[in-house]
Amino acid sequence: MMMKKFSINILAILFIFGIFQSCDKINAPYLVKQEGDTPNPQQATRKVLLEEFTGHTCPNCPTGSAEVHNLENIFEEQLVVISIHAGNYAEPQGGDFTYDFRTPTGNELKNYFEPSFYPSVMINRTEYNGSTILFIDNSQSVIEDILALPADAVISLNNDFNESTKELSLTINTEFLNDLSGTFNVCAYIVEDSIILPQINNNENIGTTPTIFDYVHMHVLRGAINSTWGDAINEGSAIASGESYENTCSTTLLDEWVAKNCHVVVIVTNNESNEIIQVEEVGVVE
Repeated sequence: MMMKKFSINILAILFIFGIFQSCDKINAPYLVKQEGDTPNPQQATRKVLLEEFTGHTCPNCPTGSAEVHNLENIFEEQLVVISIHAGNYAEPQGGDFTYDFRTPTGNELKNYFEPSFYPSVMINRTEYNGSTILFIDNSQSVIEDILALPADAVISLNNDFNESTKELSLTINTEFLNDLSGTFNVCAYIVEDSIILPQINNNENIGTTPTIFDYVHMHVLRGAINSTWGDAINEGSAIASGESYENTCSTTLLDEWVAKNCHVVVIVTNNESNEIIQVEEVGVVE
């Protein structure tokens, strides 16, 4: 996959390498096959990732997040959400807005996909009408179209969290259900729910204006466990139905994160198109 070059300062580099640990992958070809265990695509559930670009000083963003919440009510467990705080609206300000949800991973995603308006969303990082960046109002039909397709893979997650040390170990098993061409990556992210901090707001139907002081921030991207773009799953140019691949990752949660409110979101992406073919989510504390 062709990536844009980014200028990352030394603090961001230290953050990435000091906090998040890269995945420990099984040696090539990473393949784990179970004899007589043939996956059944019709029993698998396709899920969709919605990535929301937002910020705490964006006055329209509470309305956008409310619409995302409505989509969650419609699609329930088939929809996974990450809120990416990046760009001008996510920069710390004075007064009640000194906090900072920006991350190197969120900045990298924002710089690569280049959202030109806030709030905006990506659905499985797939292009629709020539753009990966969509208005939230247009999301429901796009999600419905994707969910109408058969699942191409199933992701199974097993996590081990040490509450004393805040160390998290994750085992990811990706089982492919159809023959696919291309190379694929697996990416693991940390998100946190229920962070109560002020948010600029211009919609009285959502909350007080111009500021909601007890706003509940959900799905906040905290970082990537195995880098923004993840680790390679396969080394060839094709995957056969029934093949299974395993990756392991580990990281340590920061002290200010509330572990019971944190989740791991894992995606499998096509390297050439950036398209997400499957997503799965698991709580850090199960």
